[in-house]
Amino acid sequence: NDYNDNYKINDTINDILNVIYTNSKGMPIASPLPLNNYLQTNPICSDGINLFLSQPPSITSIQSFTIYYKETDGKMFSATTVPIYIMP
Repeated sequence: NDYNDNYKINDTINDILNVIYTNSKGMPIASPLPLNNYLQTNPICSDGINLFLSQPPSITSIQSFTIYYKETDGKMFSATTVPIYIMP
C-alpha cells in the first residue's frame, strides 16, 4: 500500500522519520530529531533507538516497513516489521 500522497509503496521515508535514542552516557535525548540530522552527527547509540513517523498515512491501512542499516565497515543489515494497522 502507498503510505500517503507523498510516499508510495517502496519509497524511502527517511524525510518523515524522527528519532529518540539513548546517548553514549545512557541518557535519552529530550525531543525527537529528524532521522537525517541524527545520521549526520555520527551518534553513538548505547541502548536503543525509537523511530516515529512525522506524517500520517492517507487512510487507515496495513503497512510494513523495512529498515536498512550499514555499518562503517560496509556490513549491511535489514529488518522488516510485521504488518501493522496505521491510522491517519
